[in-house]
Amino acid sequence: MGWLTPQLATLMAALVALVGVGVTVLQKWRSDRRDAWWQRAQWAIDKSYSPDPDQREIGNRSMGVLNRDSFGIWDADREVLRIALRRSFEDAAASAAARERVAAGRSDAVQRARVAAAQSLIAVDDRLGRETDPEVYEVAGVDPEAPGATRPGLLRRITKARRGS
Repeated sequence: MGWLTPQLATLMAALVALVGVGVTVLQKWRSDRRDAWWQRAQWAIDKSYSPDPDQREIGNRSMGVLNRDSFGIWDADREVLRIALRRSFEDAAASAAARERVAAGRSDAVQRARVAAAQSLIAVDDRLGRETDPEVYEVAGVDPEAPGATRPGLLRRITKARRGS
């Protein structure tokens, strides 16, 4: 091993150490990012179960935003969002009927929360490659049969529906 001089051996050891440090830093960064995502997801899920429809809408829309994050988020994570959105969507439907009887002034907020849940649920289902119930499309104001039903086209239509244009 005449080619392995002490200087080359030192350089190789330094490179191996540098790669090891780089891998450790990358793993820590990914872990921190995933933990932060889960903290935001927990916050959004908690908001989506709030009895206040305005808070519910914020939680449902936040879950739609979290769904767009693609780095380090697995399908199982999106399934959790899907379950929470589905429950929020169904709870909003049940509470909408009750609230309309009690206070007509708040039923629009309940409907906005339900629309937000429907729109985010469509986006999550699309990301997971799952079918979405026709009722969800109807509430979201999105025609699943319209041209441009590809994922980008669908997300554009949802964004337009959210803006009311």
